[in-house]
Amino acid sequence: TFHEQRSLSERLYKEQGLDTQKLLGHKTQQQTDRYHDDRGKGWIKVAL
Repeated sequence: TFHEQRSLSERLYKEQGLDTQKLLGHKTQQQTDRYHDDRGKGWIKVAL
């Protein structure tokens, strides 16, 4: 979903040291922190 994509983007940008609150346009860090949740879903490797 759109929110899962935003969540993934937030986590990847946060790892790079970017200000994700500003990037996502949130007024509070608490709002941004809601996106910093992997929802228990890790990476799945797919062989092609």
